Amino acid sequence: MRIWQKIYIAALVLFLVFMNTGMFLAAGLIFRYNLEREMITAQTECFFVCQNLEHDFTILKQNGRYQEDIIYSVARSYENYYKQSHISVTLTKRTEETETIVKSETKTGGEVIYLTVEKGLSEPFEDYAVSYGKELTELEEIWSMIKRIFAVISLCLSVLLCFVLYAFMKRFFKPLNDLNKGVAALADGDYGYQITCRGRNEIAELSVHINKMAETIQRQMEALKEENEKKQQLMDNMAHELRTPLTSILGYAEYLQFAKTTKEEQHEALSYIMGESRRLAKMGEMMLSMNLYRQEEFFSETVHVKKLTEHVGKLLAQKLEEKKVRLSVRIEAETFWGEEVLLINLFRNLIENAVRASKEGNMVEWTGRQAKEEMIFCVADHGIGIEEEALKHITEPFYRIDKARSRAEGGVGLGLSVASLIVKKHGGTIAFASEKGVGTTVTVTLPQRNFTTS
Repeated sequence: MRIWQKIYIAALVLFLVFMNTGMFLAAGLIFRYNLEREMITAQTECFFVCQNLEHDFTILKQNGRYQEDIIYSVARSYENYYKQSHISVTLTKRTEETETIVKSETKTGGEVIYLTVEKGLSEPFEDYAVSYGKELTELEEIWSMIKRIFAVISLCLSVLLCFVLYAFMKRFFKPLNDLNKGVAALADGDYGYQITCRGRNEIAELSVHINKMAETIQRQMEALKEENEKKQQLMDNMAHELRTPLTSILGYAEYLQFAKTTKEEQHEALSYIMGESRRLAKMGEMMLSMNLYRQEEFFSETVHVKKLTEHVGKLLAQKLEEKKVRLSVRIEAETFWGEEVLLINLFRNLIENAVRASKEGNMVEWTGRQAKEEMIFCVADHGIGIEEEALKHITEPFYRIDKARSRAEGGVGLGLSVASLIVKKHGGTIAFASEKGVGTTVTVTLPQRNFTTS
């Protein structure tokens, strides 16, 4: 049984019980009120009869006719008079005062209400008492009519209440049913399902929160799907990158093992094997670095610009000399906030890529400036440039713009991926702007807690 059905039955039973109880009590109050009025009327009439009898008995006594047979004859005249109104008036002898009482007697065929009032006469006629009795047939009929009316009203109201309460409960619980359908859809994996519950009640608020939760779950599912696709792409690219050098190493090793070669051919083969082995070692080192950057805790410190630029310059001195490219450094700060080891690796990768893209005699510019609570660094070259479509994938692992050129220069396709991880580790952003044949500019923005300008 559904919860709305339980509430419907419980509310209906409680309402009917209280309604019928209230109507029964109301009918009882009406009956009691009418009965009290009849009692007052009977007491008044009994008192009036007693006064008249006392007056008649006084006259009889004055006339010397105060005899028992005459007394009862006078009393019978009252009895006959009230008998026409179905009222019993009887004169009796008594030995003690009797108070007013109301009796209910039962006769065959149903319950009949009798009202009896007894009152003693005052002196000197205290030996007599008047008994006043009345059958309340009209009151009984009124009571029966009231019960029938209340029964009909109760039945009509009960039937009406059944339909009204049913319609109300169906309407009231409709948002809950919609909410239940929505949650069931979410349980089946349909995170795009939107629950529509109007109003400003708790169910409407809950539906809004569930819709937000579904949107959040959907975004997370899409992010996980995208992440899995990236991981699969990474594995595919890594397998491809590993297959080429390993195939070459294996081929040259078999060539040296089985073929008759001269010393020059052996030297050339060994040089190629060593070159591919170094590239594999560098690839493993870069992959390990990426994993460490993801897991290691970040420790920020004061980085001295002069020390940073000198260290990066020494690391790249040989490549700059081989390519005959000049490095221009212009950073408008003495210190800034970051992790020095990571930043050295970051700018080394960016400048090394700029050198690779540059022609002989070009200049690579490394600049930095303060902007509010940020440090903005730019590494710009005047080399071959990058196409707009390639810029979207440039930070993906193993992505190369010119694969043949990158392999020839010893690149493994992970430098910018590492650079992107380092920037994210600092809570900053990295952006690329390039034009084919003009050059490329990489902008790195790092948030700062403390810095000193020159």
